[in-house]
Formats: sequence, C-alpha cells, structure tokens
Amino acid sequence: YTGKNKTIFSVVRYGNVLGSRGSVVPYFKKLIDNNADFFPITHKDMTRFWITLDQAVDFIFKSFQRMQGGEVFVPKIPSVRVLDLANAMDPDMPLKEVGIRPGEKLHELLCPLDENQRTFEFSDFFVIGPTTNEFRNIDYSITSNNEKGIQVPFDFEYNSLNNPHYLKVDEISNLLEQNKLIWMIYCFDIDGTICTQVDDGEYKNAKPIENRIKKINKLYDEGNKIIFLTARGFVTKINWYELTASQLEKWGVQYHELYLTKPHADIYIDDKGLKDSEFFLNWV
Repeated sequence: YTGKNKTIFSVVRYGNVLGSRGSVVPYFKKLIDNNADFFPITHKDMTRFWITLDQAVDFIFKSFQRMQGGEVFVPKIPSVRVLDLANAMDPDMPLKEVGIRPGEKLHELLCPLDENQRTFEFSDFFVIGPTTNEFRNIDYSITSNNEKGIQVPFDFEYNSLNNPHYLKVDEISNLLEQNKLIWMIYCFDIDGTICTQVDDGEYKNAKPIENRIKKINKLYDEGNKIIFLTARGFVTKINWYELTASQLEKWGVQYHELYLTKPHADIYIDDKGLKDSEFFLNWV
C-alpha cells in the first residue's frame, strides 16, 4: 500500500551470496566431512563475485535510500578464484577438473559492455539506467540522496575476471571463519574431560587423556576455535591459571582461549551442552 504515492521499482544485482543454497562452500564442506578423495573443479580458471549475506542485505537497504525507479544497483564486491577457494578450505585436498556444465559461465558478469552508455560509477557501487522512455527525464548519475557518479568509459565491463579486487587465500579463510560457514567454536571442560578427575588442590596430579586431546587438536588444525572453561579454584579462590596453562602446554593441547571462570556445579544444563563421553565416543 503506497497511499497517495506512486510505487517505484528498482533492482539490485550482485554475485554469489557466501554460504547460500547452491553455493560451492557448503558442498566443499560436505566433501571434507565425508573424507572425499578430491574437490571437483569445473574449470581451473573460473572466477566468481562474492558477497556475504549481511553485505547483501545492507546494500539492499542502502539502495532503498538511493533509488529513483527503473535503475539497477550493482555493488563493488571482490572476486574469488575457485582454486583459491579450494585451497582456503582444504589445501591438502586434491583437485579434479570435471568440465563446465551446460549454461555455466567461466566468469560472472554484473555490468555488461552493451549497457555502458547507461552505467554510472559511484564510490562503492554502479547504477545501470533503464532502456525505456518512461524514465528519460531522470538523471541516474545522481541518486535520490544526492550521491554523484560518473559515466563509465565506452569499453567498460564489470566482470569477475577483470575485477581489480580479488580475495587472497587468507582473506577467504578469514571470511569463512567470520561468517561461521566452516569452522565452529568448541568450549571444553578440563578435569574429567581431557584429563583425569582429581580433588580441588591436587590438579598437579591430573593425567592427560591423550586420545581426547588428539581429537581436540584435530579440530584445532581444521580451523575451529578451541576454548577451555574450568571451575578450578572457584570454591577455594586459588588462582590455578599458570599451572593449568603449563599443563595444557605439557600435554600438547592446542587451543585459543583459557578461562577459569566456570562456577562449580554438580550438573550443568545448557541448550548446546553435550556430555563428554558422547562427544568423544568414537575416539575412545
């Protein structure tokens, strides 16, 4: 319902939404989890534009503020080489080129060459004006919120190959981690979980449970974040941090964070909780 106002329509056009349905990221992750023999690559030179879900939503809302009606908004976003993506997800996984599927393009196109006479470049996006005469009196080089752009050169085309901004392997890894598309955050107890249970004050006598530590280190090597949360000293108020940290180092435990802030309790109830014996079942 628009009341007395006239309804106007504009379009946003962007690349692959990171981790969305049909994205190669969940597919590669599934292959990793299933211990596949290789990553199937359609073509070693293939590139794609990449945008996160948050970035896409933010761009849509900004386009509402900029729209005049009839135009297409295209964000300036980075490109990704499929080989770099595969390397970021599992550098040790062999690759097998399987060929491009019918209708699939080698590179992604967002601003075609034949639309450059109607394409305007802004600081972080492009606007492509319409072809119909209905909008002929609108100047698309200026948005409705007064952002100013310039017409692109006559030979301009914006595709994922000629894009000046490519993500490096480490940048791809960071983006995947930030968006929680592959890696997870694991929080472990210490006593009774990765070492034998001892009385409060006798922690120096705790013995490591090596097969459980092996699994935790594997999770760490796969890029997951490992946090240890222990109730050591909660009752006695003794600071056991140095001893605990030295034990983890001695036992060869790889982790990111250690906290001695967990309250002592007989039973913990949590919606994300998992009993240690269940989690380590296949590693006993």
